[in-house]
Amino acid sequence: RQDRSAESFSDNSRAMYVSSMSAFMRFIYQHKPNLLTPEFKAMIERQLEPASDDCPPLPTKKGTRAALLEIWLESTGTAPRIHPIKFDEFTSEDFLMWIKHLQETTENGLASY
Repeated sequence: RQDRSAESFSDNSRAMYVSSMSAFMRFIYQHKPNLLTPEFKAMIERQLEPASDDCPPLPTKKGTRAALLEIWLESTGTAPRIHPIKFDEFTSEDFLMWIKHLQETTENGLASY
């Protein structure tokens, strides 16, 4: 019984992490696309949502999750071949911009991701 509980917790944690990272990657794509590596950007651009008057085409949630999972699954036990973000250019200000976005969407009653 404990094994199934631990397994379920692990699956739920993994799903929540992938969902959160997918939202973060879509945010970066929209607000700081220069921080994404060309390889990852190409992966998530395989599936784009249609553009609207106030928003250019964005990678779909499903496509972004699939790209992240592809990277993680192929790099199990090794360093990833593809990195999603140019970490040498990513700053604390970039992360704080994400946090501020989450606060604003939560305060406005919108889902943060």
